[in-house]
Amino acid sequence: MAEKAYFVHPSSYVDEGCDIGAGTKIWHFSHIMSGCTIGERCNIGQNVVISPGVRLGDGCKIQNNVSVYTGVECGMQLITDVVDKNKALCQDKEFDYIIGSLHLVDGKDPYYPSFWENQEPAECIQTYFEKIYDNITTFHEMDSLGHLDYIVRYAPTDYKYQPEQFREILEAILQTLIQKDLALEINTSGFKTPLSRQNPHEKIIEWYLALGGEMVTIGSDAHSPEFLAFHFDEVAVLLKKYGIRQYTVFEKRTPVFYDI
Repeated sequence: MAEKAYFVHPSSYVDEGCDIGAGTKIWHFSHIMSGCTIGERCNIGQNVVISPGVRLGDGCKIQNNVSVYTGVECGMQLITDVVDKNKALCQDKEFDYIIGSLHLVDGKDPYYPSFWENQEPAECIQTYFEKIYDNITTFHEMDSLGHLDYIVRYAPTDYKYQPEQFREILEAILQTLIQKDLALEINTSGFKTPLSRQNPHEKIIEWYLALGGEMVTIGSDAHSPEFLAFHFDEVAVLLKKYGIRQYTVFEKRTPVFYDI
């Protein structure tokens, strides 16, 4: 029998019909159920359950004691078969709300210092924005674009981020959202980091509205109960500052508007 290109701890189970990429590690007491697709270099923690048909892109990290249900998050890559599979998943399942976001650039995660090596920070950030633009022009089966300038949370500490430096590509992204009736997410998890603000930067929100954008969602990206609705009051004040009186939620992929 050929040796597997991925690691599975003896206490874990992988059901038949799963496609698991090279370099992936599945640790103790986990269960990968039938029909799952897990990309390369993923790390599946201890006591994890991944439900039937889940698809995880390259480099995903699932923490201990997590259950992953169908469609929680899809890796977005500019590969035709992946785009087609994700499109079919989004159309075939009954979701209320789908967020699109970019975490990897050419298979590398900005979270790690190695991502920033041998390049100027501005070059890394420009590439990140260009990848987002490529993705949303190729795949737009989501309802909103999440944490647009997330990458700057992990930039070198001596780098001073100025959105104006990237205005051309950022406005191209925002115009595409507007044209495709996609919302812009205001994500508050940046308040948990040294960044200490929402993503995206206030200037980007201002540009979005000036271009005619109207749909804004608010997300805390909580990962734990104590961070649910984290700093939402501050975001409400910010939105009102720019004349936004309603935020958007989605029910069965249909936008519903509520007063702030």
